[in-house]
Amino acid sequence: MNYAQIIAGFRELLEESNNFDRQAWQDLPQLAQTLDQFSDDDFNPVADAIVDWCAAHQPLGENLRMVAVRWTPQKANPADEEGIKKNISVIRETVKQKAANPQPPAPNSNQTVSNDD
Repeated sequence: MNYAQIIAGFRELLEESNNFDRQAWQDLPQLAQTLDQFSDDDFNPVADAIVDWCAAHQPLGENLRMVAVRWTPQKANPADEEGIKKNISVIRETVKQKAANPQPPAPNSNQTVSNDD
């Protein structure tokens, strides 16, 4: 995985609260502090921090890998860099918001829910 895949994949994971277990929710402030050490231009350090944090909060590490490999970046160009910067900015703000208002999933949230419509 490259940094663009990792960053885009983690942004996708952040959109669904059920991707995070109780411990991950509690540790979001730690991730927020780590991300604050880097600018939006620090693609590799941000991606490395995300990978390390997700690896320590399995199954997030595996989920990140699965989501990130589905995303295929186009040829590198300056517009792609702007998109990556935007993703980093969105990740940073989303992590801060979720860390400030932790709403951990219900204890049985890992169970599959079926809709029999």
